[in-house]
Amino acid sequence: MEFKGERVIQASAETIWHAILDADVLATCVPGARNVTGSAEDGFVASITRSIGPMKIGFDGKLTVTDMHPYERLTLRGSGRGNAKATLTEMETGTRVAYDVTVNIGDRFGRMGKSVIGRFAKSMADQFFSNLQKAVSQA
Repeated sequence: MEFKGERVIQASAETIWHAILDADVLATCVPGARNVTGSAEDGFVASITRSIGPMKIGFDGKLTVTDMHPYERLTLRGSGRGNAKATLTEMETGTRVAYDVTVNIGDRFGRMGKSVIGRFAKSMADQFFSNLQKAVSQA
């Protein structure tokens, strides 16, 4: 499944770039993150658990960062489960962060339907960007 969107964060592209490539910041921004370690150069190791209705989804694996163009764009690839592309564009009011996420969803979750999974993905994105705004505001 593919999810796209964008948010404006009240910070410079440089500030956002450094925040999303910092394991400690990612651990506080990603909803359900139990542990995030590593670096952009070596890859991140993450443990994330979230519930969708009565089911829990979990991700334990390595995230590699590719297609890095500082302060402009990057791609996070997650152990064969999907990837997230982010593009940063500075504006007068902050930085627009556009994202394009592709996730491989197994049969168990695929049966829930696109609308349920879409609402879940939107909720995750909203929480992530709200947490990111808080993190860069405190920096």
